[in-house]
Amino acid sequence: MIKNLLITIIVLGIIFSCLLAFVFFNFCRSSQYYYVGRKTLEDFVSSLQFGNYRGALPSLTEAIKYDRKFLFLRGWDEFIIGNYSDCVKDIENFLKETDKDPYIPYGIILDALAYREMKQPDLALGILRRYKSESDQWPGAVIKFLLGETTQEQVLIYARTSGLMVEAQAYLGIAALTNGKDTEGINMLKRAVECGDQLHKCDMEHIWLGNYSIASKRLMEILTQQMALSKLKEVETEH
Repeated sequence: MIKNLLITIIVLGIIFSCLLAFVFFNFCRSSQYYYVGRKTLEDFVSSLQFGNYRGALPSLTEAIKYDRKFLFLRGWDEFIIGNYSDCVKDIENFLKETDKDPYIPYGIILDALAYREMKQPDLALGILRRYKSESDQWPGAVIKFLLGETTQEQVLIYARTSGLMVEAQAYLGIAALTNGKDTEGINMLKRAVECGDQLHKCDMEHIWLGNYSIASKRLMEILTQQMALSKLKEVETEH
């Protein structure tokens, strides 16, 4: 009887030790998830604030090992940089692997705009139609606009805060540029940048800040190209 009691105690001890190890392992893993996630988001926001967009890619890539939702942020960063094919790949993987997430409608918009940047409007429409059910809340008005179901003016009406206005103007600006409406697109991007300049750049709200980065980087590229063409024309005129 004593022998059986000892065996029972030993077995219970082993089970308790395994359970304790399991709990400790998961605690450490969740703590690591939290630390990596928080640090990555801070790095991403910092890269947006200082315009060092490529600087966030390593930490975003590392964070994906712990949380696949960081695929969206890496795809977003790739969009800002101009790596549209990589953007599409990351965001579509995010959309396939995610059921409910506040980033989903933003991912749909970036995916569609990336396809339009790559001169593939049919694929852009395909992704918009596939996820049309995500258009009920902001930024759903932008999805409806890209589908041709609402107007630019209506989108701006739904943008009820300065941060949302930056988002709306950035998306509308890129949409206009990819539709061959350069003057309209440039003016909309200028408005997005001007609106964003009035906001606090240290704000940790990365949604508006990310779209401010999209607008400001693209606008800078366009203005740089225009200046280069202007100087080229001056040289040609002199000769």
